[in-house]
Amino acid sequence: MPAIRSKPLSIRPSPLSTDSGKGSSVYTKSSRLRNHHRTHNENTLSPKTVQERHSPHLMRNDQHVPQPQPSNANGCRQPLRLNDLEVVRTLGSGGFGSVMAVRIKAEERRRRAAEGHHRMEGEDLFYAVKSVDKESTLHDEADGDMQPFALAEKHRERRALVQLPWHPFVAGILNAFTDPLNTYLLLELASGKSLHYYLKKAEPLPMKDVRFYLANVTIAIEFLHENGIIHRDVKPDNFIVGPDGYLQLCDLGSAARIDDEEAWSYTGVGTSPYHSPEVAALASQYMPVERQYRWSIDWWAVALIAYELVAKRPAYVPLEHIGDPVNDFPTRSWYWPPGMNINNSLDDLVRGMLDTRWDQRKSKGCIWYKGRFQNLHIRQHPFMGKVNWKKMEQRRYSAPSITVPYPKMTDGWNRQPFMSQDTIPGLSIADLPVSHRHDKRFKCIVPIPPPSEH
Repeated sequence: MPAIRSKPLSIRPSPLSTDSGKGSSVYTKSSRLRNHHRTHNENTLSPKTVQERHSPHLMRNDQHVPQPQPSNANGCRQPLRLNDLEVVRTLGSGGFGSVMAVRIKAEERRRRAAEGHHRMEGEDLFYAVKSVDKESTLHDEADGDMQPFALAEKHRERRALVQLPWHPFVAGILNAFTDPLNTYLLLELASGKSLHYYLKKAEPLPMKDVRFYLANVTIAIEFLHENGIIHRDVKPDNFIVGPDGYLQLCDLGSAARIDDEEAWSYTGVGTSPYHSPEVAALASQYMPVERQYRWSIDWWAVALIAYELVAKRPAYVPLEHIGDPVNDFPTRSWYWPPGMNINNSLDDLVRGMLDTRWDQRKSKGCIWYKGRFQNLHIRQHPFMGKVNWKKMEQRRYSAPSITVPYPKMTDGWNRQPFMSQDTIPGLSIADLPVSHRHDKRFKCIVPIPPPSEH
């Protein structure tokens, strides 16, 4: 089969494609200001001090280790190409594509290490790749009913991600590619499982852990809203527990800018049990949500996550299971599981945020406070009073003990099959040991009956 040439989509430069100094990527106004102040300050330093700051390979005895030349004449590292990567694990699949864990091929890592890219030395570097089938999106575009939604959906996640500066609580984008069959997003990989997975496995969480996760969720949503983006599909499945135990928000496939009227022309996006009353009332009518209600969409879902952290079950069942959402939703009520001893301040926080009357609801959005967007109802609520928000944002709290580090992506059996090579022509599939490949080895095991009492 002839080699497939992949081409990158229009996107900001990847952080992997640059080195410090002349070729550094500039993402935001704030980063440009930091670079300006750094350059201005360096103009006042001695040449030796500047050299030491930019040359980590200068020894204490001033013995300089020769550095390889950059990869090109502009002083920038070459960006990763799609065919530099190989799939090592399938992480999941959804309505609009599949997500895979990938690593840089060994020969490519050796080549880049020889050119001076020292991050390529040592252990494998893993990333996430999200592939979207072009044929499915073209089919939806041809469908008269789905056409407006398909056109908006086609590049929504990429457009949302490239507008965001890097943030530790949101999985960022590194690059984007296309081949004849798919489009691909190269993303940061949080090497853990979803918050939903841990909630199913864990015992009821103590209140300090509920505060920890609720603070993580709040910080991530505040960051999106500060940049004018509404996620619109906030739920435990879309928060990944990283190796340090902190949450990372992912899957911005439903995200939209607050002022993008075209993206808001279709309301029924996201997951129905986490829809706010305003979205549920309009979804079946294909009517856009008025701008004043848009901020509250994510915060309604945050309140539902707070409920789920304690109750370990959704507050609402899917709307299609109970009838017409337009008539049912305003009259529905939720309740804590019988016999559960609920913290009074937590109950007050959740009830205030889940008031179906929009004008009476608490925490409908953020306000500009001390130079940034903050949800003061959550941050200043008595239930969250023990949280040092600066310490949380700097990730200096010890994470809850339920978070178990995810094994190395190339270790262990693959519980999900790989996509076939002909469906992802621009990507290679790693040649893993037979013992690690997906098969039906556990489906033929006959359960052993418990021993008889006699």
